[in-house]
Amino acid sequence: MIFQEALRSVRNDLFRAFFFWLTFLLTTIFIFLFFNLSYEIGEEGVMTIVTVFMVIVCTVDIFFVNHFYMTSRAKDLAVRLICGATYTYLSFYLLIQVVFLLLLALPAGIGIGWALMPVINNLLGTSITITGDAMIRIAVVIGLIIFWILLFNLSFTYKSAAGMMFNMQSEMVSGKSNVLTVRGGKNAEKLKRIILIPLYVAPLLLLFDPLKPSVICAGFCIVVFAMIFDGAWVPYLNDQMDRHISDAFKNIHIGFHRMNVRYMKKNLILVNGSTLFVYALLDQAGGSNVFTVTILLSCCMVSFLLWFAYLFQYTTEQVRRGAKLGTLLHIGYTKEQLKQILRKEVFSIYGTTLLFFTVIYLPVTVSHISRAAITLPQLALVSGCYLLPLVICMVVSLQFYNRVVDRIRTVR
Repeated sequence: MIFQEALRSVRNDLFRAFFFWLTFLLTTIFIFLFFNLSYEIGEEGVMTIVTVFMVIVCTVDIFFVNHFYMTSRAKDLAVRLICGATYTYLSFYLLIQVVFLLLLALPAGIGIGWALMPVINNLLGTSITITGDAMIRIAVVIGLIIFWILLFNLSFTYKSAAGMMFNMQSEMVSGKSNVLTVRGGKNAEKLKRIILIPLYVAPLLLLFDPLKPSVICAGFCIVVFAMIFDGAWVPYLNDQMDRHISDAFKNIHIGFHRMNVRYMKKNLILVNGSTLFVYALLDQAGGSNVFTVTILLSCCMVSFLLWFAYLFQYTTEQVRRGAKLGTLLHIGYTKEQLKQILRKEVFSIYGTTLLFFTVIYLPVTVSHISRAAITLPQLALVSGCYLLPLVICMVVSLQFYNRVVDRIRTVR
């Protein structure tokens, strides 16, 4: 009985279940390919750093998506809890769903990774084989990720009361950042902008240093990039809302964009920061073709993986926004006007992500080219693997918003 209900829940929420499965599938493929390549290289130092970083990125990404999947099921769990379900029942209910999706993704990911190995060998001009030691490492990493996911899900049900579950989604959306957030003084906000923007750009001047400081510069800029959101970008959006207070059309667009910036902040940092950090490591390749291609492959796989996690969270937020859009429709906006506002919102959030990425990406690229650390075909590969999933996610987001608006019914 509980098994059938759990699978029925997965079928009824197929969109979120699919993206949870897809994220774990991509993670499995990436871990499989990366560990076989890194084991073949067998270099210490930088390669060890890359390996540890990739494991952390994969783990964080899976936990991100898993946490979001769990909180999206919060109301369903709360209703069952109120109707008499025990915490043990809810734990098994969630456990069956997650294990079912993981069991579908794991063999498929390993199979696809296995099939891609000849392609990697042709690309590298090597004969990398799948070894037992590499498979042990892969099994350990994937096993640890699954263990912590299951432990998190069990603790989620035991520590969450029914009332908390009912309010969890609204708290996630607000992210401690209500639309009516109390603002700091104008002088303080201007001071933050004056300090943060030069702080963000200044380290890029060091990229032409012969000591290869690309990783340090990229890491420093990513940290400041995280500070800019609250210290400069959100205050700028606040000013724009004040300036266009009489333009309801533009004000709503800016308000939605500000909500997205706060809500998607962690995803923005993760997708840009991880891709840029791995890309900056090309300076350390030292002319090794296998190491260079491994870094490029890691950069591309991380970009695809994190962009789909980004899409998973953003589209879920779009679906939740139906009530706000319904209110706007009720007070006089047409569906076509709402679609225009939302199109601008989608272009704004993806454009903002691309803008901050480009500010670091271009100087690092010039530095790599000047040091002959990357060729033009490799540059095209990295750029394409960042832009392609971005465009795909943007198109899917636009389609989702159109569907959300078309389904809105005015309140009578």
